[in-house]
Amino acid sequence: FGAFVYCLNLSEIQIPDSIVTIGASAFEGCESLTEITIPAQISKIGVAAFADCTKLKNIYVDSDNQYFTSVNGILFSKICNNICSYYKNKRV
Repeated sequence: FGAFVYCLNLSEIQIPDSIVTIGASAFEGCESLTEITIPAQISKIGVAAFADCTKLKNIYVDSDNQYFTSVNGILFSKICNNICSYYKNKRV
C-alpha cells in the first residue's frame, strides 16, 4: 500500500526535493488532504496516488518540473497531455 494511505489527519503536504517518484496509492483515502506541492524532481506518479482525497482542492507543481504541470489545481502530464488528478467537484 501507499506511504500515507488513509492518513485521515493529513491536510497538506510539500514533497521534499529528494523524492523522485510518488508511488501508487501513496495518498489514497487521505480525506483531509486539501493541497499538495510537487517538486521539480518528481518524474513518475503512480496509479491512484490521490484517489479518494475528497477535499483535495489544489495541486501545485514546481514550474521546473519536466513531467507534470498544474492548471487551476488540476494535475497534467506534460508528456501526453493527460489529466492525472483533479478534485471531485472541479470542472475540466
